[in-house]
This record gives sequence, structure tokens and C-alpha cells, in this order.
Amino acid sequence: MQKCLLMLCCFVFVQYALLAQSIDIQINKTELSTDEPLIITITVKNLSGRISTPQFPEIEDFVPGGVSTSMNSTFINGKGTTETKFMKQYYPQKEGKFIIKPFTVEINGIKATSEKYQITVKKGLYPPRKPHQPKTPREIEKEKEIEKGKWI
Repeated sequence: MQKCLLMLCCFVFVQYALLAQSIDIQINKTELSTDEPLIITITVKNLSGRISTPQFPEIEDFVPGGVSTSMNSTFINGKGTTETKFMKQYYPQKEGKFIIKPFTVEINGIKATSEKYQITVKKGLYPPRKPHQPKTPREIEKEKEIEKGKWI
């Protein structure tokens, strides 16, 4: 009887742990200008072990930028949760409507598939940003405003 109870508790614990693990894929916006980046964010929740950077898709007519990562751990009433975000920027090279086809990422054996996104790119104030190009005057001005607290 005790073995059955112990096995049942282990089974419930493992199932609960598996349900709490997740991967979510989002984009920052569906309408942007040629001087704004599209950002794809992959959020990984409660995965144990080493988490490697996921494979991001290539998007036609968008130049990929770098990947940034943020990690957050929270403990509430003795229960811990972790969240790791991977964010990749893509710079549009021309105006128009673009389709990002669904793509799948797999991290530590858990898979997630994105939605299909339709992106509309309008003409910006400045020419499209090329890879490894210095920031535009608009980006520099926005950073100054953030430092002054206008965007908080």
C-alpha cells in the first residue's frame, strides 16, 4: 500500500512539473516602420538544466540582428519559478506586407510552434538600418528620453 501511495505521489509530482514547463513565442508588433526592429521573443518557463539559445527563423527582406537574453527567478511561499527570455531583432529592408511562416523551436525536448504572422512595414523617417550600422538619430533620441524617465 505504501509503495502504491509513493508511486502515485511521484507520478503526480512528475506530471505537475511537466505541466509547469513551457515555451512561448511572441512578436513585439505587426505594424512597424522601416527604421524600427521587429523583435521575436521566445520565453522559456521552468525548464531545468542548461538552456541553449534557440534557433530563430530567417525572415526574407529582414536583416537579423543579435540575440539578447534575460533570466528571472522568483520564489513565492517556497515555490520557485524561472523564466528565460531570448529576444532577436530583425530590421526591415523595405516597405510592404510580409508573412512570417510558423516555425518550431525545441529546447530540452519541449517543442513550441509559433503562429503565422502578417507584418506590415511602412516608410520610416530614416533609411532602413543595415547590420552593424550605428544607431539612427531616432534610436539615440529615444534612449535619451528613456534615461530621463519619459518612457517609464
